[in-house]
Amino acid sequence: MEQQPVIDLQKLIGLINDPSAKIKIDGLRAIDNIKDWSVYSVSEIKQLFEILDQNINYPRSDVRLHVEHAHTRVKKALSELMTSNPLDFASSISEEL
Repeated sequence: MEQQPVIDLQKLIGLINDPSAKIKIDGLRAIDNIKDWSVYSVSEIKQLFEILDQNINYPRSDVRLHVEHAHTRVKKALSELMTSNPLDFASSISEEL
């Protein structure tokens, strides 16, 4: 089985925050290529989720559709991480406090 390269979430967040709709959509589409969320820390995934949350009401409907799709995927990944490893999730929350 061929191993997928790990996508840099900070670069991905940069693409999603880009003012260009085309670049933003490219970043949002890249989220579909993430198959193994366990390679990322809970705090990284939460940061990505927060960025998506900020973009959920984007004015352009085509971009908003991609944001909603990505938001759902990241939310699912976060919930799976919470259930599979609650201690990691709890420690990431305590770091923020």
